[in-house]
Amino acid sequence: MNLTEYSEAAPIFIDANIWTYFALNSEPFQESCSTFLYGIEIGQINGVTSTAVLNEVFYAILVGKASLELQSTKIKRIHRHLKQDTELSAICYQACVDFTTYIEALLEVANHRLIRWWWMAKPI
Repeated sequence: MNLTEYSEAAPIFIDANIWTYFALNSEPFQESCSTFLYGIEIGQINGVTSTAVLNEVFYAILVGKASLELQSTKIKRIHRHLKQDTELSAICYQACVDFTTYIEALLEVANHRLIRWWWMAKPI
């Protein structure tokens, strides 16, 4: 089954990849992830995730955004620049703020049912 074809009433666990592809506009999965998350926004899909997953996503956003800005995939270089370059850090932090804003809006739409402890959600 394709991610965009999911329509069951049962909750589906959303892992870090879906959030990360969405937040970083990562091709080729960004469009299907956006469509899937839109299904949650409009109440067609009962999605759940965990705070641990969201923690992982925030890290991925920081590193991913820095990687794009630096045009580098070398993690040591990225970490060094994030520590030393306040302008880069601010850009990456803003990406996390933007994602937080989206998550908060999604929580309102989902009546605060989106985030559950990992043992409460049934992975598919």
